[in-house]
Amino acid sequence: MKLLYVVTGTNLAGAEMQVLQLARGMRGRGHDVQILSLAPEGPVAALARDAGVPVHALGVRGPAGLLRAVSGVARHSADVRPDVLHSHLIHANLVARVGRALRPVPVLISTGHSVREGGRWSLPAYRVTDRLSDLTTNVSARAVEQYRARKAVPPDKLRCVPNGLDLAAFDMAAGDRPADRMDGTFRFIAVGRFEEAKDYPTMLDAFAQVVAAAPHARLDIVGEGRGLEAARARVAALTLGNAVTFLGARHDVPALLRGADAYLMSSAWEGLPMVLLEAGAARLPVVATDVGSVADAVQDGRSGVLVPPGDPAALARAALHVLHLDAAPRRHMGDLGRAHVERHYGLESVLNEWEGIYRGLLARRAIRTRRWRKT
Repeated sequence: MKLLYVVTGTNLAGAEMQVLQLARGMRGRGHDVQILSLAPEGPVAALARDAGVPVHALGVRGPAGLLRAVSGVARHSADVRPDVLHSHLIHANLVARVGRALRPVPVLISTGHSVREGGRWSLPAYRVTDRLSDLTTNVSARAVEQYRARKAVPPDKLRCVPNGLDLAAFDMAAGDRPADRMDGTFRFIAVGRFEEAKDYPTMLDAFAQVVAAAPHARLDIVGEGRGLEAARARVAALTLGNAVTFLGARHDVPALLRGADAYLMSSAWEGLPMVLLEAGAARLPVVATDVGSVADAVQDGRSGVLVPPGDPAALARAALHVLHLDAAPRRHMGDLGRAHVERHYGLESVLNEWEGIYRGLLARRAIRTRRWRKT
């Protein structure tokens, strides 16, 4: 099959990394795969090319460029002539749908990656443009229920397909950790862009409470984004300079997870966070907010502890609970997390599911075409 993945951008973020994994996996299975980004190139583009996947970027910035994005997707579709155009994230989904009206493709699939896409206008926009897409999916079961409840997508054109993770990249990170560090610290790690959805203010307020009760606690934060400087200022105001380290964007997340004792997440909303699958694959116990499909990835009370969003005190209590666990029960939590990810989110099984969807939709299209030609 010839596959064209269209994505809003190629920054180091969960949805973009999932597109990368799908593209690499499908190429490894012998399919002809390309990625098209609406926005200028980000770091994921280089990672894709390193894996032999061609990447093209339209260089569109902001809403004013959306018409150019539509024509760009249509033009690229005409050049590539894909069997399946598979778009990811709200802006790419809508642009690809309108672009299909200009340049038809056999199959178009629209995939969302969060329970909250683009604000109040997103579900009405999906509803209006639904006829231009063959299937709408989301990585979050809660988001799929939201689509169904709001009648954004007909039930027969709606499906939940979870993220998949290449577990081999985290095998080394899943090795045994020492019961005690030489420096006596306990290290939490958080990975994610500094955006409103990640709610870093709640994380930092919670961590101030953690440090007050456990001065040996440390927090490493991996990521960049518009809210980074505000987070730095909050760390200074909370006098957490010795306890919180900003590591910037990194390509060695598996190794960083290996160097941590627990994972911390404070998101206000999510889909199915890739980084929680990565933490589970690395056998890290997780402390996280119960949003989106987080509860599907983290088994509350078994592989981690979940708390309501926007509650620094609850997040701090959960973090301290994990911090004060003995090494053996903490390791057991990590082992349960690894087993859960292996069972439900291995990349090969997700690739199998996507291949089945692609082939099924193409077969249905071929049947409809034959019927049309006979009339």
